[in-house]
Amino acid sequence: MAMPKLLSRQKYVPGGFKFWIPAIKFQAAPNASFDVIVNSIIAARKANPHLLAKHGWATDYDTVADELDYFNAKMCADLGYTDYITEGGGGATAPFSQVHHPRSTLQRAAGVVGGAETVVEWIKDGSEAVSPELANKRAAVCVTCPLNQKGDFASFFTVPVADAFRKALNFRRQIKLSTSHDDQIGVCTACDCVIRLKVHLPLSRILAKMPADARDVLDKGCWIRAEALAK
Repeated sequence: MAMPKLLSRQKYVPGGFKFWIPAIKFQAAPNASFDVIVNSIIAARKANPHLLAKHGWATDYDTVADELDYFNAKMCADLGYTDYITEGGGGATAPFSQVHHPRSTLQRAAGVVGGAETVVEWIKDGSEAVSPELANKRAAVCVTCPLNQKGDFASFFTVPVADAFRKALNFRRQIKLSTSHDDQIGVCTACDCVIRLKVHLPLSRILAKMPADARDVLDKGCWIRAEALAK
């Protein structure tokens, strides 16, 4: 199967161009241009010479541009945004060894489903949310987390999952659940769940549905890690 490529590097994809380097907690600046992101990736890699040598990261413009192109084209392909991509040549399925997202596409899919199921179950059986104080404390941690990514749900999830999360958020508003950080938190790119929902969930619900590989890539300062250790 030919690898996907962007039709245009000047045309923004839904939600803007994205790129992650988990090892150095790098993520592309929201709404930045393709060229700006390429240069920021190069600068971030050069600023970490030990990891640069360890992972063999590229720092020349053309190679990094191809990596960014592939990352966003693959994201568009996974989300069904076929108007933004074409198929390139070569037949490779993964042209770069660097893993830009903490988890593979299949792992992420499982995480998204688990997150959605957790929310649906919570609403369905009427389990009580954690205290407002705890939810607010959790959200405050997420605000500064490098894996907190804001953007439209369509940029992260398939249409059915995005709709499920929107319905859950509407339910959340109906029962008057909120934090003082709601406008600063979006989607966790480690566990692939909507943070505004997850901060209200009992830890037992979260851990029951979170795959082990998702726990492994949570940020070191994540409240899920801290609460699990404190149990």
